[in-house]
Formats: sequence, C-alpha cells, structure tokens
Amino acid sequence: MLIAFEGIDGSGKSTQAKMLYAWLSKRRRCTLTKEPSRGGIGKEIRKHLASPISTDKYYHAFIQSLFVGDRIDHVSRVILPSMRKGRIVITDRYVLSTVVYGSAAGIGKAWLKEANAGFPKADMTFVLDVSEKVALSRKKHRDVFERPSFSKRVRSEYLKEARRSKGVFVIDAGKSPEEVHEEIINIVSQHIKGK
Repeated sequence: MLIAFEGIDGSGKSTQAKMLYAWLSKRRRCTLTKEPSRGGIGKEIRKHLASPISTDKYYHAFIQSLFVGDRIDHVSRVILPSMRKGRIVITDRYVLSTVVYGSAAGIGKAWLKEANAGFPKADMTFVLDVSEKVALSRKKHRDVFERPSFSKRVRSEYLKEARRSKGVFVIDAGKSPEEVHEEIINIVSQHIKGK
C-alpha cells in the first residue's frame, strides 16, 4: 500500500506523515519517505529551491523535470522495494505535487500527467488544505514556490485535482495536529479493514 501526503508548503504534511508512521508502524510494517528524496537528484532539487535562478515557467518546467527524475530514482530505490516486501509506504509528497505545482506555474497539465503516468498510483492521498496565509505563517524559511499568490494557485489546483481523483481525501489542516491525525487514522483504518 502507498499513502501520499500533499498540500501547499506549511500545510503540515511532514508532521502528519510522521504521526501516521508512528501510529501505523505499531500495527504494520511501514516505510516513511519523502520527496525530494535523499538521492543525488533530490539533493540537486534542494539546491535549486534554496537559490532559484529564475521564476519563469521554463525554469519551473526544468524543476518539475528534475522532480520526475528524482521520482524514478525514489520509486525504484525506496518505494517499490518496500512495497514488494509487504510494507506500507508513507510518502511526504508524490506525483500530485508535480501536477499541481507545475500547472500553477503555467506548464501544460497534460504533459505533467503524461510524465508521471508510469509511476505506481497511491492507494490513498491526503491533501492537507489550509489557507496560504496560515501556511506561510508557519514557515521559517521559504523557497521559490512559497509566495502568497503562487501558493493560492497551488491550493486551487490541489482542490481541483482532489475533486476529480479517486482515493484523494481533503483534510482541513487548520485544525490542531491531533485532530487532523485522528481524522486521517480513521480513514486509513477503514481502508486497511477493506483490504
């Protein structure tokens, strides 16, 4: 099983991924991971996000291409080997991030979806929804994607994709971390029972 956490920066993805891992690993064998990965391309992405060269759509297309390359490495090195061992994989960001961030930057959604079409589909995706104002107030350091106007477009894209995608759950991330966690484990518990 593959579970992905998505949302604008500052929505609480990393916190909730870790909380779910702590809860679920007491019941099942799990792997906690994230994107950008710890591989070579993931390190390159972090450099670009910390010191952006440009903010135009061509630069964003380059960054999203790096994310796809990193995902190829991440899936082959971490996700698939874990799943083959019967582990539940929890990832902080996955395919939906590339689609929504890229489309918010003006890149064609069809190209973004095609570039990610071959990856394993997440069984459950949690989109942690919070206003861009609240999300940015939680962040100490911001990267190229963390501008209020851009975060607003990204949030809108997440909600659009969630409405048309199966297995995507939108969670109100304005609540306390504990309340959000409780809602998530209720959904995960029901899903596991159905397997």
